[in-house]
Amino acid sequence: MNLRVKVRLAELPNFAWKEYNKDQVNIYSKLTEFIFEALRIPLIREWLEKFAERLNIERVEIRLNRLPHSKAMLLPIELGRRKILKPYGTYGRSSKKQAFIEVYPLPHFVKKTSEPYCRPSLRGEILNILTTIIHEMLHQAGIWDEGEVKRLTMLYYNRFRQMNITKFDYEIKPLLRKWRKEMNKLGL
Repeated sequence: MNLRVKVRLAELPNFAWKEYNKDQVNIYSKLTEFIFEALRIPLIREWLEKFAERLNIERVEIRLNRLPHSKAMLLPIELGRRKILKPYGTYGRSSKKQAFIEVYPLPHFVKKTSEPYCRPSLRGEILNILTTIIHEMLHQAGIWDEGEVKRLTMLYYNRFRQMNITKFDYEIKPLLRKWRKEMNKLGL
C-alpha cells in the first residue's frame, strides 16, 4: 500500500542538552515518542490518508520535531479572574516547494533551563499536533491565506472531533496509561 502521508520522528538535536534542562529534554523526548505512536494508531492514520486524498495531496512527509520551535513561548493571560500561561508561537511550518511539513510540540515550561514543574497532557498534545497537521496540510494543498486556513483548520478539526472523539479516546487509552507511568518515573 502506497501511503500519501508519511510521519517520521526527528532525532533529538545536539543542542538540546546544552540549551535545555535535562529533565525537560527527557520529557519532550518521551512526549514526542508518545505523540508519534499516537499518530500511527489506525483511526488517525486512516483519517490523515483520507484528508490528504480530499485535499488532492499526492504525498507529504511530516516530521515531528522533538523540541518546541525556538520562537515558541508561554505568555501569561487572564482567563476570567485567574492568570494562566498560554502557548504562543510557531507550532508547524510547511514548505511551498516540497511536500514537507514540520510540527513541534507546544512549549510547556517558561524557560528552557527551568526545572519541570508540570506534567504535559498527552491527550491535549496529540490533539494540538493534529490541529497543526491539518493547518499545514491545507497549506500543502495550496491554500496560503492564513485567515482562510485558520477557518478551515477549525472546521476540519471540529469534524474530526464530532465523528471520532469516542473512538480516539478508546484507542489512546493504553498510551495514556503508559504516559502516566513514564511521568511518574520522572517525578511528575
